[in-house]
Amino acid sequence: MNEIEIGGKIAQGRKEKGLSQSQFAEMLNISPQAVSKWERGESLPDIIMLGKIANVIGMDLNHFASLAKEEKQGKVKNMSYSGWKDADFSGLKNLHEKMSCSNIQRCKFVGADLSGITFRANNMKDNDFTDALISGGKFSMANLTGNNFKGTDLSEIMVTKSNFGRNDFHNANFRNAKIKVSKFEENDMIGAILDGIEFDKSVVKRIIFSGSMENCSFVHNVFKKVEFADVIFRNLFFKGSAKGITFTNCMADKASYAFLQASGANMTGIEILA
Repeated sequence: MNEIEIGGKIAQGRKEKGLSQSQFAEMLNISPQAVSKWERGESLPDIIMLGKIANVIGMDLNHFASLAKEEKQGKVKNMSYSGWKDADFSGLKNLHEKMSCSNIQRCKFVGADLSGITFRANNMKDNDFTDALISGGKFSMANLTGNNFKGTDLSEIMVTKSNFGRNDFHNANFRNAKIKVSKFEENDMIGAILDGIEFDKSVVKRIIFSGSMENCSFVHNVFKKVEFADVIFRNLFFKGSAKGITFTNCMADKASYAFLQASGANMTGIEILA
């Protein structure tokens, strides 16, 4: 779909609502000249404005799905301060830091390149980020519930004052991720890469960690029904109470074992590496 086709859809929706270009422009807080240019195919609204247009004319945002292709090509780069539901942004690229303060539900970001993105004060529910690239991203005061992050690259992300609950992180890459002053509850961590992950002053609840955990750090966290199963700890730093943690078939080097023991952990189910 090109600019003329998108402009035609906007004009059609406006007319069906019985709105003049001036009335339509006033509702969108823009100039009538901008509306005229869209409808003539001389320019395109950005993706935030597109959401506003869809709301005003009562049209499903997916009617403009082709604009997401423009987003992938880097022509539209700001999705902040918006509401997004049931949209397909799979393969999205070049968004950079423009996705804050948005309500994002049931959207697809499969294989999208969101590296370096900032999710600040977002509500994100039931979205699909399978195999997406979010390395180096920042989550601040964000709420993530029921999202699919299978195979997602979350390496070196920074999470602060956020809530991660009931998300699927199966085979996700958390290498060198930092999770601070946050809630991390009931997430599926099967097969996740956890080397270098740091938890600091966070609540970790109903989680099963497995696999290799090398160069990891846990500092003054609260644990509730957390299990480490078949984990090999190397160069672990642990400070604070280990109450609420159980170990199943785990191994640890001498230093890691000593940190856990000093924290008051129940050492049943963990042995020192030969």
